[in-house]
Amino acid sequence: MNTALLNIVFLNVNGLGRRASKLELILKDYEDKDVICLCETWLNDDVASSLSYDQFDVYYSNRPITRRARRSSGGLLCLVNKRLKNCVTVINNTHVDILWLKLDNIGNLNPICLGLVYISPEDSSWHAISNIDLHRVIARQIGYYHDQEYDCLVVGDFNGRTGILPDYVEHDNNSIHLPLDNQYTVDVGDMPPRHSEDSIVNNFGHALLDMCKVSGVHIVNGRYFNDRHQGLHTCHTSNGGHSVVDYLLCTTHSTASILSGFEVGDMTTLSADHCPLLFAVSSHGVMGDLQYWWNEACNQKRLVFRHHIQV
Repeated sequence: MNTALLNIVFLNVNGLGRRASKLELILKDYEDKDVICLCETWLNDDVASSLSYDQFDVYYSNRPITRRARRSSGGLLCLVNKRLKNCVTVINNTHVDILWLKLDNIGNLNPICLGLVYISPEDSSWHAISNIDLHRVIARQIGYYHDQEYDCLVVGDFNGRTGILPDYVEHDNNSIHLPLDNQYTVDVGDMPPRHSEDSIVNNFGHALLDMCKVSGVHIVNGRYFNDRHQGLHTCHTSNGGHSVVDYLLCTTHSTASILSGFEVGDMTTLSADHCPLLFAVSSHGVMGDLQYWWNEACNQKRLVFRHHIQV
């Protein structure tokens, strides 16, 4: 990774339970990281609130245990190096499956909203229990943060397979659609094409792509840095299945201005079937001068003629 103000890792750990030793091994492996983002911890609030470490502060969001469940499911855990203690604020956590942290006063970086996400598989009973469209929630939250002029990074296991379908509005052109004001910027601009080893697209993949189109974030996997021209599999199951379901999403202008590294790491014994995502943030990204402008007003204008996409 490049020299950066923030080095961040994400990993689906497939359960920590009460095994503190597993989390200690994760911290040992990633002790050089500034932020460690974990999902599917399977922790409850009692266990999570008892976690304490010399080097890291702990932030978490856990699902309630359902009546018939034998253990917790889901679960988000974010460990932030204590040197950043005065730079971190938990914000707008209205749903247990997304944990938002605002990172501010770090070098000369613009305020960053880092979202950690876990969306259960399509056939999970959790969706009937939670009864909410999390893609829609995330899109609205990103729109709000854009309006506040924050940079947005969203990382997590979305259980969505997107193939190489576009995560932007194809043939977007402000000269042929409804009259728009001068602030409207055509989607994508000079963004590179996206590659993926996973050619399959599922329902949650379509939902993720629609979320990108209406919120102004785009998929980093298969597009930038060490994963450019690759789009490596992020999940390798015991039955031989391979897929891309773990993603880093970033607003296009943020990709250009602050992101300075991204890679899909090697499989680790710390997770049963997921690869870590590693990325770096600096005050000057390495993607060149890519201009992109977005706020909630633009989102509303797009919805006028993209009536088939629901935010």
